[in-house]
Amino acid sequence: MAKVKEEIYTKTKLKREYGCTDKMFEYLPEPDRIWYGRYKSQKWDAWSQEKVDEFLAKPEVIALLDKKKKNASKRQKASEKGVETRKKNDLEKIKKMKIVVTRVSHKTLRKHAQDYIMWNYDDPIEITDRELVNTIRHEFTSYEEDLDALAGKFGQDDLQKYIYQRTYDEIERIYPEYKKEIKRQLEEHLSRL
Repeated sequence: MAKVKEEIYTKTKLKREYGCTDKMFEYLPEPDRIWYGRYKSQKWDAWSQEKVDEFLAKPEVIALLDKKKKNASKRQKASEKGVETRKKNDLEKIKKMKIVVTRVSHKTLRKHAQDYIMWNYDDPIEITDRELVNTIRHEFTSYEEDLDALAGKFGQDDLQKYIYQRTYDEIERIYPEYKKEIKRQLEEHLSRL
């Protein structure tokens, strides 16, 4: 019958496996084992499973572990609150951004749309309201810079939705003739998030 290897614990292993802290080690009994490392010069105090079980059953250690769990829960809640505060602050900054949409002539808009098509497609395609609204959004608004401003901000999806909404609303205000396509594209963008 194979001999079962005895489990021994060092302070490092107690920290890793049970979440013990240095303060708890005041209640550790005298070590009953030595743990040897890879080299002869490496040796540490160690405890058997029986001694560790006695240690973990001490009321002082139980109280300290409970306190540690409660503190971890408090830290988690504080962290979540901090993230929510950061999201709120980031959204407020985004709300203060000025959305810029430049009105250009129909001829200029079509020329830019044609250039975009020539650059991005192998075969020329018909210029539709879709291409015109895309051209407005990418070339005649602050849309790209506004999205770039989101780098490092919390709540990216919410902030993107807000920028999409504001950008398309402003495009519709400046270019009301494309209202139907603007609404379609906005819905498409929002559905991706």
